[in-house]
Amino acid sequence: MAILSYEVVRVFTRNGKNGNGLAVFPDGAGLSPDTMLKIAARLGFSETSFVLESAGNGDYRVRFFTPEKELPFAGHPSIGSLFALSRIGKVKRKRNFTQEIGQRLVRLRLEKDGAIFMKQGTPEFGRKVLPETAAEILGLRMKDIGGEPAVVSTGLPHIIIPLTSYSALKRAKITAPVYMEAIEFAKAEAVLPYAVFRGRVRCRMFAPALGITEDPATGSGAGPLAAYIARGRGDGGEIDIYQGTAPNGTSLLKTKVSMRGRKISGVEVGGYCVSLESRKIDLSNI
Repeated sequence: MAILSYEVVRVFTRNGKNGNGLAVFPDGAGLSPDTMLKIAARLGFSETSFVLESAGNGDYRVRFFTPEKELPFAGHPSIGSLFALSRIGKVKRKRNFTQEIGQRLVRLRLEKDGAIFMKQGTPEFGRKVLPETAAEILGLRMKDIGGEPAVVSTGLPHIIIPLTSYSALKRAKITAPVYMEAIEFAKAEAVLPYAVFRGRVRCRMFAPALGITEDPATGSGAGPLAAYIARGRGDGGEIDIYQGTAPNGTSLLKTKVSMRGRKISGVEVGGYCVSLESRKIDLSNI
């Protein structure tokens, strides 16, 4: 009977009440992808992280699974994995780390105040989505759409949909048949609507095809959203993103967009993490 230990952390929060939960298995050696997927489905977190030995180019290697499938890239699991490994002493005490995800190398930086930032890929702007389709995806009206929706990726494609009001953001919900047609066209399974309210960028993220009804804090979505906003205004800099509409608070994702002229040269996403507890799972029950 195999018993595995794992860490439960919450990412993009300083008080542990908001942010996004994550299960981190510090030693995933010997687990098959099928077993990893079954564990992720059993635990029910939006993502579960499995840490493996480096293939030679990084400090460690990771694989990320939603309850439905493996992801080639992820934001909050990248940050949360480093936080968990650092907390339990599984990595050296230093500031800069290289994380392997498949063939991708992701650079992460541990700040003195405990925040962790990850460098994401150069933004890729893909297919545009009709405003009418965007409204139908979210069950909204045309007047709720505040600009031209587009597919943007800094590692994982998201359909970015600008809205005219915070009210529209709160009313948004996925219309399944339209969503399924749209993601096939857009080649992006995540939908990220946003609105600017009281000077703050506020967003939500839906990805039913990944087994995520709604994600409370999406690092892989914050990068594309920051890039979309920066390109629209022709200026980079720091952009704080508040995700969720819960009355008791939202998750805070910090982003930094670098520009060379009017072209985006780099995107960083970061935030704080909180450790919740250590747990064990009996693999004989998987």
